[in-house]
Amino acid sequence: LEQMRQWYLKSIQFKRCLHIFFASKIELIRYSLIVFLITRNHAYLVY
Repeated sequence: LEQMRQWYLKSIQFKRCLHIFFASKIELIRYSLIVFLITRNHAYLVY
């Protein structure tokens, strides 16, 4: 029974780490997209 509890806690920790990882990935993608759009708009403004 104790082993099951340990495994359960480990899986919860793993899911949390995974969630944090994906959240940061999405933030990174969103940030780079915004930067890309801004630079593209700057290029349009320059030309």
